[in-house]
Amino acid sequence: MGKFILIAPFIFTFILLYLHHLRTNKNTKKDKEPFSLIPYIYPAIVSYVVSLCFLVILIGFINILNSPSYTAKVIDQHIWDPNEKLHTALIEFKDKDNRINQKILEYNEETQLMQGETVKIYFQNKADTAHTADSKIITLGIFGTFLFILGILLLWAILYALGKDYSFIIKMGLTFLLYLVLPAGMLFFIGVFGWLLWEYFEGRKDLPIAVIGMCSIFITVLIPAFFGYLKMLFKNKENKDF
Repeated sequence: MGKFILIAPFIFTFILLYLHHLRTNKNTKKDKEPFSLIPYIYPAIVSYVVSLCFLVILIGFINILNSPSYTAKVIDQHIWDPNEKLHTALIEFKDKDNRINQKILEYNEETQLMQGETVKIYFQNKADTAHTADSKIITLGIFGTFLFILGILLLWAILYALGKDYSFIIKMGLTFLLYLVLPAGMLFFIGVFGWLLWEYFEGRKDLPIAVIGMCSIFITVLIPAFFGYLKMLFKNKENKDF
């Protein structure tokens, strides 16, 4: 599998650049200009890295999606990092072959699992740690987002190499950026800074005054900026409709 992951993007990149070379040089004479590999080095590196990342994430996505879920029992627990609210617990469960397994469960929740409690978990074969079923959904969502972005880039590269119209991909990318990525990014930072302030005022985190001030400033700026950005987007959409 390791060799396939490294070789497949190389083959894809070679085919892509070869098709692009044929398209751009089909009307030129062979003796008019000597062939040079230099213009193809940077596109080859970018294509190889993007296709390699896409393949690695795709395989990880499929493995996590197909990983079985089990009901496990906590037989021991301890806090690994109290500051980050990251807990670990020793769990026991039976797999599909009815064999008893003991794994370390990592979870990031406010409530610590107690000994004797049951929890839904998933784990991949040969993995040392297990994860909660909720974290599986989050991980699949993150992987799926990256697959979508990298897939759009690869589709654009294929259409460009073939000389096809790729304007719809640019429009799709801009729409994805303006209507999803930027608003989601603003909400993410509002949530992070708000959570830090909440933890501080609840007495759970001891933060410097400078950090509290920066969080307050960012929240004060980001909240009206978020609603103003949404207002601008909907206003531009109404103008386009007319």
